Amino acid sequence: MEIIAIDIGADTTKIARMERKKTLLLSDVFIFKTPYAASQPDAASREIDQSGFWRQVFTFIPLSRLKRSKVAIALATECIATIVVPLPKMNMPELLLAAIVEAKRKMIPAYTPDHSFECSFVGESGSLDNRKFEVSVIRTENKYVQQILDLCKNADIVPSLITPSSCAIAYLAPREFWKKDEDAAFVDLAANNLNISICRHGKLVFTRSLGYSLRDIIKDISGQLGVSREETEKIIREEGVPQVDFNNKNKVAIVEEIMRQKYEAGRDSSSSGASGINRLELRMLWQTHIERMIQELRRTFIYYKENSEGGRVECVYFLGGGCLIKNLVSMLAGLIGGEGGIVKPFAHLKTAETKNIDNEIILSGAVYAHAISLALVKGEGTAVVNFLPKEFKRKETVARWSPVLFLAALGLAFVFILAGGYILAQRVYLQKQITELDLKLSGFKDISEKANALNQQKNKLDQRFSRFNLLANKTKQFHSLLKMIASFIPPEVVFTKFTTARSNLFIERQDSGQTVLEGTADNTSVTMEIEAWVLADYESALKIIELFKGRLESSMYFSKVNITPLTLERISSVDAEGGRQESRLTNSRVRKFSISAELAESK
Repeated sequence: MEIIAIDIGADTTKIARMERKKTLLLSDVFIFKTPYAASQPDAASREIDQSGFWRQVFTFIPLSRLKRSKVAIALATECIATIVVPLPKMNMPELLLAAIVEAKRKMIPAYTPDHSFECSFVGESGSLDNRKFEVSVIRTENKYVQQILDLCKNADIVPSLITPSSCAIAYLAPREFWKKDEDAAFVDLAANNLNISICRHGKLVFTRSLGYSLRDIIKDISGQLGVSREETEKIIREEGVPQVDFNNKNKVAIVEEIMRQKYEAGRDSSSSGASGINRLELRMLWQTHIERMIQELRRTFIYYKENSEGGRVECVYFLGGGCLIKNLVSMLAGLIGGEGGIVKPFAHLKTAETKNIDNEIILSGAVYAHAISLALVKGEGTAVVNFLPKEFKRKETVARWSPVLFLAALGLAFVFILAGGYILAQRVYLQKQITELDLKLSGFKDISEKANALNQQKNKLDQRFSRFNLLANKTKQFHSLLKMIASFIPPEVVFTKFTTARSNLFIERQDSGQTVLEGTADNTSVTMEIEAWVLADYESALKIIELFKGRLESSMYFSKVNITPLTLERISSVDAEGGRQESRLTNSRVRKFSISAELAESK
């Protein structure tokens, strides 16, 4: 995988190309003049000539390679605003959302819909009893992001990272530095602006753009010397900030010394520089701008300390084109104090074997610092703020996971194929085993049929035995009952017929295809019917029958006793022996009657 980082400056554009093999290697770096549209003379509102820009890029990197690579583009520091928001402890998603809401309320100028926000977690602060989370919130305007997207769209390229250059530059500092509880400032001596970025624990927490740059210094020195801008740039490249032994506090003495040296220069050119410029005069012209830069740096550090609850900047690192000016950084570092120096991006970075990265490029590494740090962050997958729109982030996520998902799908398909082959082999094996078992079971088929027949016969016998047992039990009960009924019969009565009937004495049920007879509940009523003769006259017969009925009813075994009434007959008096007439109205004879009752059986 290749990473291409692009740092578009106001004067020059820097590109760094890295590739990841076993480790992250720097393959190449490029620099070219940033092309602008000729129809826009105003430097403040100039727009990049997109076609000319990509023509310059394609001379170093083919378009096909660009499309295969991860492209990261730096957002200029002057395009962003930063604030650190302290918040109570909470879940990370809620913390980041609350930080953005708080930043919208506090940031100046006020929030508008044209602003975009991104944030990153910095760390914890406060006392042990009142610990808080610190979140760095970075704001930019949508138009700056859209300009980058339009530039990439011109070449049909989709960037994967748009982040402020000051967010990535902190990763060029030595790793052991961030283990300390110290803050570091990065001063970008750029052509069109002097940018100050302060980082804590590797996270950007403060930015300031002065609107004052090397371009303004060159313009002022050019006017003071009365030479052209191009000539002034040449002088500064050659002379830098001259080192002179003179007390710069005595202005009158300095002016006199300059006039004396110029007078003598007319007779001896050796007292002036190679360009014919008085070195002391050039040094004093630089002094004004150096004092201004030192003053702005100190004001920035004091303001930061007051607004960060005592945060102190211990190290100051310099980068940008101003680092190539002789003696400038050493003089600034000596006056501002503290540790630091020029950023050296090649110091801790492995480079691939290429002819383009020579000693001259390594010595001017501060110029490429933003591009190299951006490529380093993207290559190592370090979490930094990314102003890429959400739809592009989703595409980036899909593109990043597509190879993984493809390999996972291949692995899953391979697993399914193995599983399918194993299942097929097991099926063949089991089918063979089943066939062998079927052959063995066929030999036991006759035995099984005989066993089933014996079971059926056994079930039939069991049914008959159960029926016989039930009848035997009922017979014992009726035997004692008949004895009791016989004791109730009057001597004049003779039974001619005695029947009993039970409703549903047996019921049928199906059990495993066999018919089984079961007895009904024991409390089922039994009806008893008796047909009998009585030898007596009509009146006596009625009394005898009523007596028999009363005996049955008095027993607790009978209920609902009913008697069929005797047939009525004509009254005829019967004379007694000796001519005396008795009270009988009918003759004594055999009379037929019937009686029915229900036998109440207890359980």
